[in-house]
Amino acid sequence: MSLIILSTLLSILMAYLFWGQSIMLGYRATAPFLAIIFYFYLLKVKPPLHMIEKFIWCFAFIYIILWIYGVNKAPEIVFGDPDDYIGDARGIYRLTIPGKCILVLAFFLALNKYGITRKKVFLFLFAGLFIIIVLQVVRQIIFCTLLIGIYYLLKNNKRVWLYTFIIAVSLIALGDNIKISEESVIGNLLSLTESQIEYQQHGEEDIRIKEYVFFFTDFSKNFFTDLFGNGVPHSESKLGYFYYYTVQERYHYYLSDVGYAQMFVVTGALGLILYLYLFGKILMQKVPSHIIFAKLFIIYQIFANIAASWYTHDIICICICIYVLSIYSERKKEKRIIPGKI
Repeated sequence: MSLIILSTLLSILMAYLFWGQSIMLGYRATAPFLAIIFYFYLLKVKPPLHMIEKFIWCFAFIYIILWIYGVNKAPEIVFGDPDDYIGDARGIYRLTIPGKCILVLAFFLALNKYGITRKKVFLFLFAGLFIIIVLQVVRQIIFCTLLIGIYYLLKNNKRVWLYTFIIAVSLIALGDNIKISEESVIGNLLSLTESQIEYQQHGEEDIRIKEYVFFFTDFSKNFFTDLFGNGVPHSESKLGYFYYYTVQERYHYYLSDVGYAQMFVVTGALGLILYLYLFGKILMQKVPSHIIFAKLFIIYQIFANIAASWYTHDIICICICIYVLSIYSERKKEKRIIPGKI
């Protein structure tokens, strides 16, 4: 985590040296990335696990209340930047309220609690949270959350294998007899997905593949920016002009579409390797059952950042999960693990 911060700060200097973006503009553009400092605040304060859980429940509840209010007021814009406004083309108004990640983290926490206790309250809780996640109409979040959730349930409950098999066979058998209204949220998402698949089958290369190729091969200026990054573009600098007015307007390529390419563009090969090492280390880490939710969220990040750059928006939740996992690792080494506590 320290090296990632250093790599991010170094990218500000690279933007200044090779793009002429001032240090102040670089800092202003990079400030959201530096929220990773929250991890070190947690290490200093060392909140117990039950406080972390309360934090997650509290902010998930606040987000849901604000989201319900925002949807109720739509198309009037209550939260977010008007320029980022997204209408109801997917069956429901898609709000750009920051903090969607807390829904996913709360979902995995509820799933984890259900897996340990088998209490119905957590079953209804994670089911309700998943419905809210679906109503966010962001396919990467929906699919990644669903797949990881199913994996966890299948791994920890043999009966789920039977239920999954029955549902899969039923869906295959019924097939065309299942009709979903195209005006519904699910219908709109399925229709959009089908149209994109047909688009690719007609010989058109997926836009995200084009974006990955461009950002990995054509964006950086030289060997040093390939290695240490170009920094975060600010709209008032030469780097920002190149990204916003050339890359976005001419090619319609967006760093927000490709998380790992953004890691490379901003912090170079060094930063990308650090992020991959961090994710890989957590993926291989063995953790006790009561904190598996933290690992599930990082696994979610591994997949979600393929076709989006959620790591830039979900930093606080990432810090929380890494804090929980790192504290466990330290106490395991010290052989002072107390079941159910950290």
